[in-house]
Amino acid sequence: MDWKSFSRFFPIFILLMGALEPITSGSVSSAAIAFVYCNSGLPMAPVYALFWGVGQTVGIACFGFTRILATL
Repeated sequence: MDWKSFSRFFPIFILLMGALEPITSGSVSSAAIAFVYCNSGLPMAPVYALFWGVGQTVGIACFGFTRILATL
């Protein structure tokens, strides 16, 4: 089998990786933050969770933007 037989699946692979990477990185970092807060005994107010979530989203968006720029 050569690469031409797999080339029809490339758009599916790209979309799949575009969805899997943010989901896995977001869930791992959220679990790490929750682990630290839970084991330290610090209460987490809902507004802190909001700030962490917005910060993660902005960070991942900046990371994705720099990856897109690197391909140009």
